[in-house]
Amino acid sequence: MKTHNAVIHTLNQEPDGQITCRLKTQTLPKDDTTEALCLQVAQILHSKPRKAYGMLTAEEDVNPFLQTFQAWLADDVQFLEMSFDVGKRASLELAKYDLVRGGYLLVSHFTMMTTEYLLIAILSPKATLSVNQELDVMDTESLDLSNIQIACTINLNEYRANPGSNKYTLFLKGRTGLKATHFFQDFIGAVPAIDAKASSKQLVSSVNEYLSTQGLDRDEKQESRRAVLDYCSQQIKIGDDITLEGIGDELADRGLDGFISFAKGHDDTLDGGFPGDKATLNELRTFKGSGGGVTLSFDAKHLGERVRWDPLRDTLTIQGVPPNLLDQLQRLASNGTNA
Repeated sequence: MKTHNAVIHTLNQEPDGQITCRLKTQTLPKDDTTEALCLQVAQILHSKPRKAYGMLTAEEDVNPFLQTFQAWLADDVQFLEMSFDVGKRASLELAKYDLVRGGYLLVSHFTMMTTEYLLIAILSPKATLSVNQELDVMDTESLDLSNIQIACTINLNEYRANPGSNKYTLFLKGRTGLKATHFFQDFIGAVPAIDAKASSKQLVSSVNEYLSTQGLDRDEKQESRRAVLDYCSQQIKIGDDITLEGIGDELADRGLDGFISFAKGHDDTLDGGFPGDKATLNELRTFKGSGGGVTLSFDAKHLGERVRWDPLRDTLTIQGVPPNLLDQLQRLASNGTNA
């Protein structure tokens, strides 16, 4: 990863509820610390389960950010000046949506692998304890990177090559759902277009249906699913799209041909590639669910053997209770109780 420019501005909530932005007039040093921060935030953003992909609306009256963004890409505006506009817009829109009560606004331009990105994220502070050289315990403030709720990236390679694309922006939906979606629409004009979770769910269904037609035994099916999941996980890690062609190549290496035509014949919405949702794609390896106070999770390879499903009776039968669960049940029984 290479960080070209990065800056952090401060967001403060005033007593009247308004958000003000204190702009820093110098970029962060281009050192290992800055690079580590930008890399970690980008990786956290891509690993989050609730995110949306889309594009920037071209209507300037709806998206005033676009003019500054395009001027920066054309080298008519410097990075720092562009970040000032981001800071001012962030303070204006955050006050409307009540998403955060302050924090630090990170704006970064970096290259990961061979792809350039513009990253915008709001980082919250958290109080922590540390020990100084005199072994005194001190209150300190650090960045709560594990709890990022507002962040987005713009894939600059994709935008330059195909500004009509509908998947070069990525932003977190998080726990706020539609509120975050509306915030990013007003903030940078980001319009959601692709549902990564729905596309990933359709892919899982297509892979399972395809494998069921290939005359494979249980182990062969599981190995094929693992190969598909490994490919998808790698694409997510490097920030690239999952494609039917890529999956077709993985399956072809195992002597399985015709997946691409099979998948397109069932649903052409996957054609052209899509961003993957890691949690959904893990269904190729693991079945899990919860409801009514019951939570279950087991490897897909056990279905039909240790775990049997009877759809008519709506039951799951587990043979070989996991040792830690068995121990709890036996201790409960030894106490003469049923619950």
